[in-house]
Amino acid sequence: MGVEFAFTISAVAAVCEFIVKTRTGTGPCEVEAVGRCAECGYAFCASHSSAQFTDLCAKCVADRAAASQRSRADAERAIDEAPARIAAAAAILARSSIAPERRSYKWEEKRLLRTATVEHALEPAWPVGTFTWAQPETQRQGPRSDLRTGVTRSGKIVPMDVAIDGESPLIVSPTGLDSRGTILQVAAAIEDLARRT
Repeated sequence: MGVEFAFTISAVAAVCEFIVKTRTGTGPCEVEAVGRCAECGYAFCASHSSAQFTDLCAKCVADRAAASQRSRADAERAIDEAPARIAAAAAILARSSIAPERRSYKWEEKRLLRTATVEHALEPAWPVGTFTWAQPETQRQGPRSDLRTGVTRSGKIVPMDVAIDGESPLIVSPTGLDSRGTILQVAAAIEDLARRT
């Protein structure tokens, strides 16, 4: 029993260790402590405890929220900058000796008594990897296809081996990222190809 008692005393300080404003300046809160923060190690009182977590102080929870907000803002900024990165890499490739791959769309067309294969040339593109494509209206529940994906001279992301209606479906990453996250993977792939020139 003596060991458990000693552990309990050392786990929670007798008073809250948070620095607060006092009449004479600043100093420790010194209200009876109710816990010790698992992150910063300070003892905290009920006023400085977190409403969400029993083992974290209010300051550490606020710091986590601020870091998460900064992280989301950085991710949004990176996604917003990705089209410019893709266009810049495509411009480098356009001036290089690496030629884009030819693309075309073929279909069967009935003409009087026979069927003819019709081929329509599409804008050439540099292959950047395989991504899962889905039409916008069926993205959540509809069929998806893993397609070789490329980037055209104009910086447009397209499937390499098929034409999809208007060639503007959303890309959904096989790892579960939405199209906004996948654009970062495409940007990294095209930049890597441009660095090899």
